[in-house]
Amino acid sequence: MCRFAAYLGDPIALNEVLYKPDHSIVSQATDPQEGPLNGDGFGVGWYAPRLDQGPALYRTSAPAWADQNMKNIAPRIESEAFFAHVRGASPGMNVQETNCHPFAQGRLLFMHNGHIKGHERILRSLRRELPDDVYFNIRGTTDSEHLFAVIQQELGDAIDDPSPRELADAMRSALHRVEALKRQHGVGDKPTRANLALTDGRCLVAMRYADDEEREASTLFVGRGQAVPRREGFFISSDPMIEGFEVEALPENHILIATREGDERIEPVKAKKAA
Repeated sequence: MCRFAAYLGDPIALNEVLYKPDHSIVSQATDPQEGPLNGDGFGVGWYAPRLDQGPALYRTSAPAWADQNMKNIAPRIESEAFFAHVRGASPGMNVQETNCHPFAQGRLLFMHNGHIKGHERILRSLRRELPDDVYFNIRGTTDSEHLFAVIQQELGDAIDDPSPRELADAMRSALHRVEALKRQHGVGDKPTRANLALTDGRCLVAMRYADDEEREASTLFVGRGQAVPRREGFFISSDPMIEGFEVEALPENHILIATREGDERIEPVKAKKAA
């Protein structure tokens, strides 16, 4: 089961999330509180708005614990918004760089923890519905990247400068579209567990979702506080990880919308039971 973390707040070094905490995102690759070893890839996306509005992206199919390049870089990069992900590939999924999270398009970053079972049955229909500018940007084979493609389609003309509400609505609509396709293709009874994170560098949207109340969603935590002295921040993570933060679990089937200015909202997302 993949693990991920996202930060939004006063600029901090990537090291404060990737390596420094006792239960950092890199340590979660070898010692997650939920699921098996996550050795099928590692990725980090971050923003440097004085240089470019889009995110920088670093991904490798190597295990996170073996990546000496990012270990050297992380203490020397500060950002006010970044994503990090350690991958445990679902059975049958290729271990390759293009399948590693986060995924980027324009000014957006996206990552996913969980699985959309039966997705191979809906891929042809899903891809057929995509506009060319989204379709031809798909590089990998994962259910995650295809869900991100549907989110981009749902954003439409708002994709270049989305509001927090538009990001949240696009995430919610995309997931429900995928669930509807599963039912149409006779795999609606196969489980969807989807912890999702989406950002444009100015706001953060996260969802903790399971498609049926009887199926437990993967863990996802929300933290608020001082990431380092005199640096206020906000983060989400699969496991609690940063000391000094007030941490609580995001309720199952809820979506979180948080902005760089400190505004925050948590809303329910209705699970779609199999027909």
